[in-house]
Amino acid sequence: MYASHVGPSLFLCVVSMLFGCAESTSRTGHYEQPDPNAAYLYGRFSIDQRIDAPRTTPRLDRYETMGFTFKCSSGELYTVRFSNDTRPQVIQITPSTCSLVEFVYFDANGVIRSSKPAPANLMQNVAFGAAKAYYLGDFFATVMQTPVGYMTRWDFKINRAKNDYEATTVDMRAAFPGLSAMPTENRMLVK
Repeated sequence: MYASHVGPSLFLCVVSMLFGCAESTSRTGHYEQPDPNAAYLYGRFSIDQRIDAPRTTPRLDRYETMGFTFKCSSGELYTVRFSNDTRPQVIQITPSTCSLVEFVYFDANGVIRSSKPAPANLMQNVAFGAAKAYYLGDFFATVMQTPVGYMTRWDFKINRAKNDYEATTVDMRAAFPGLSAMPTENRMLVK
């Protein structure tokens, strides 16, 4: 799973106008109490950033990243944004049947700069019921940023997808005590 993006500033401005400031789905808070009418998706979605040239502006805590977008039969879209750490993430969704439909690529300001359809083998309809947490897998990716003249090239690559359901579930329950008693199910995206 590999994507590349090269484009001048004008192209980025046009894409910004088309996509707007799209946001990833908000993560569940560590001490949030579960909603019995909601489903929860969790796993590790980690990205490592590599920059080939020195920065001229401070980075703060912003970084280029990618995400998985799920489309549900309820009509809602949810995007799990990759983080620059390896701790489990949890998002809350409305119970529904959903499918991974695309990979999205964010700039350092959180704006979606490009997207591509998910591979066909990952576009499986999966039912997510209420009052349960579903493990999607542990995904480790890299973004490489390279200057090309007056442009910037971003290369995103998922290096590893791992089914570590038991260990990640233990870590998720420790990090999210409000969800610790919730039943879980392994729904690893990649078989």
